[in-house]
Amino acid sequence: MKNTAKRLLAFVLAAAMILSLAPARAAATENENLALGKSVTVSSYEDGTNFDGSKITDGSHEAASRWGTGQDAGAGEWAEIDLGEATAIKQIDIFFERTDAEQNILSYQVEFYANGAYTTVYTKSEKALQHECIVLEEAQSAEKVKITILDADGGTLNWVNVGIVEVELYGDTHAEELPANPNIALGKPATASNVEGGTSFTADKAVDGSTTTRWATDQNVTNPWIEIDLDDGSVIKQINLMFERAGANQNILDFIIEAEVDGVYQTIYDHDGTRSDQRLTIVLPEAVTADKMKLTVTSYDGGTAGWASVSIIEIEVYSAESVSLGDV
Repeated sequence: MKNTAKRLLAFVLAAAMILSLAPARAAATENENLALGKSVTVSSYEDGTNFDGSKITDGSHEAASRWGTGQDAGAGEWAEIDLGEATAIKQIDIFFERTDAEQNILSYQVEFYANGAYTTVYTKSEKALQHECIVLEEAQSAEKVKITILDADGGTLNWVNVGIVEVELYGDTHAEELPANPNIALGKPATASNVEGGTSFTADKAVDGSTTTRWATDQNVTNPWIEIDLDDGSVIKQINLMFERAGANQNILDFIIEAEVDGVYQTIYDHDGTRSDQRLTIVLPEAVTADKMKLTVTSYDGGTAGWASVSIIEIEVYSAESVSLGDV
């Protein structure tokens, strides 16, 4: 009996020693984006584009990589993310295409699918922000997450559709840590060669951050230009332009963008021979360090409106690649 007890004690001690030497179970993974790379089903997307549902879980915050519906497809459109298994979710981040000022999403809801049924976990009944951050009181389990647009209008662009750049899901609260990349043209001094007589369409309106103001010239001005006085030694990598006119009414044909480097202007972009989009995102092959930036329109016509002038709503300048304005 004593020998049996001794053998049992020896076995227990040996087992304890083995367990003490075994590696500890790995700690829980960091608060990762649970939606990344997951399959997505959408109600519809714009014909002739690649703005399909997969773009909202591809990890990109570029506007060119987005889910986008066709014109007049707003209220009732939805996107559903399949997580593949029951997953605890505490925070939902939705990145819409349009800025706060341009936003056209007036109401939406988020539903979780679990145990064969959908449950609404969040409803917003007022205009959305470009970045909607939803933190639930408690984490809830979901196999699928569905976002439905309840109401939308044309926004300041007068274009009714839905655009979502990315959706991120987290099991715990998550502080977004995107690199700082401000619009370095915002609020900077701006000078123009001409301003439409009797109006307030002055050069500063092109860098005021508003999509409801603009710089505009008189008709038939030769090579009108606008110059932005940046901070000394500013790095330019991306330029976003928003002209006033869209579609068939666009009248800007040729323009150049120059940067003042060491007191001398050099051309960093040449748009030649094609009618510009209303919204244009220009990413330079290499970043340029400059003190000023100048845009000169070298060819334009009257467009379908028959009014031969230049009108620019906003110019944005970034030191690194940033969210694109996208094409209307």
